[in-house]
Amino acid sequence: MPPPAEEPNAPATVLVVDDTPLNLLVARGLLERRCGVVVDGAGGGEEALAKIASGKRYAAIFMDQLMPGLDGVETMQKIRALSASPDAELATYAGGVPIIALTADTTAGNEATFIRRGFQGFLSKPINIKTLTDLVDKWVRKTINN
Repeated sequence: MPPPAEEPNAPATVLVVDDTPLNLLVARGLLERRCGVVVDGAGGGEEALAKIASGKRYAAIFMDQLMPGLDGVETMQKIRALSASPDAELATYAGGVPIIALTADTTAGNEATFIRRGFQGFLSKPINIKTLTDLVDKWVRKTINN
């Protein structure tokens, strides 16, 4: 689903959700400098949900797995549950926004587990720049070009 109307050639905006300020800073730097996207940050699942409920729309969401309060899986499920909203625009957005798992847990098979749970992609920490740019090309640029 395309993000909200933006100025022509304006960079896409993504949301990075992570409870560690340093992780947010690193992700912001990599995404902005290496991928040319604008980054909005949220310090947890509740904050991410509040941003979406307030009408903010993102080309993709990078979601930390382990956070206090709502973890990444729970937050992703709550975003997807908004697809039942009577607000048609919110419902369409929540059901289609790419959500990419962002985690330091690189246990073998984890990527497949996250994909089965409903994430569109998987990015391990520390962030591999090639993997990051591949995910942005696949999910962010694909989203804004459709």
